[in-house]
Amino acid sequence: DPSNVELHVEEAAYLHAYLDAILMEERLLVQKAKIDWLKLGDANTTYFHKVVKIQTARNRIDSTVDNNGATIDGDQVPLAFIDHYTEFLGQPGTTIVFHSNDTFCNRLSMEGENSMIREISDKEIKDTMFSMGDNKAPGPDGFSAAFFKEA
Repeated sequence: DPSNVELHVEEAAYLHAYLDAILMEERLLVQKAKIDWLKLGDANTTYFHKVVKIQTARNRIDSTVDNNGATIDGDQVPLAFIDHYTEFLGQPGTTIVFHSNDTFCNRLSMEGENSMIREISDKEIKDTMFSMGDNKAPGPDGFSAAFFKEA
C-alpha cells in the first residue's frame, strides 16, 4: 500500500540499517586491504608484484585516435604519441594573451585577501590535524594523520 505511512517509515529504517551495514563492510575491507599492504606490501612478495601489475595496467593507455581519426592500439600507441608531438618540434609556438577584467567575476574582498596571506596559528593547525580521519591516505612522507595525532 503506497499510502501506508508506517510501511514507509519501516522501509526507511531497514534501508538505513542496510546502508549502515554496507558502509561498515566497506570500512572493514579498506582496513583489511591496508593491513595486507602493511604486512605484505613492503616485502618483495607475490602480493607486492600483483599490486604493482594492477596499478600499471590501470595507468596504461590501451588505445588512442590519431589526427586522421584512425584508432591506434597495441604497440602502435607509443608511436602515435611520438608522431603527434614530433609535429610540434621546431615549430614556433603561439601564445594568446587573454586580457579581460571579467574573467573572474567573483573576487575576494580585501578582508578575504588578507585572510589568505595571514599567519596560521598553532591551534588552527592542531584543530585541522585532529579533524582529519585516521584512515586517510598518508602524505608524501608516508605518515598518516593517525601517526601525527599520536605523536
